Amino acid sequence: MRSTFLKLTSAMTLGAILLVSGGKINATPLSVSGTICTNFNAGQAQDIDYFTSGVRTINANPVSVVCALPRQPVPSGFNSLSFTFSGSNATGSSTSGTLNSFNQSGGFLGSASFSSGAASYLITVTLPIAQLPTLGFTSVLVSLPGNAGGVYRGTTINM
Repeated sequence: MRSTFLKLTSAMTLGAILLVSGGKINATPLSVSGTICTNFNAGQAQDIDYFTSGVRTINANPVSVVCALPRQPVPSGFNSLSFTFSGSNATGSSTSGTLNSFNQSGGFLGSASFSSGAASYLITVTLPIAQLPTLGFTSVLVSLPGNAGGVYRGTTINM
């Protein structure tokens, strides 16, 4: 009897939460540090400089890094995911990047790009659920400004 009461109470509580939230389950954002990034071109491994708070290049020219963006499956009721990119630039420098989505076989599904010359930036781009299959993958290719002109801090994935 007690078990049935607890199940009923739990079900009613979940129902109330869903009613208050408009039927959508609120997912927790996932933050990924720029330290997860690695050189995109094999010959540029020595050009990448890591900090506890991000990544930059010490090459005189821009260098690209690729960063895995682990994520959870998109919950039902959501039609997209937002990705917020964070970093900083020295005066006159600019950082750009392209968020890419792939299916489990590596087939390209879509992308979204960003660019900023701001001293400090938080830029959000969105991908639709059709480009985010449960067994798919996401990564970002970031072009870092030369001469240590910018630090890519990381990405926050928001539902």
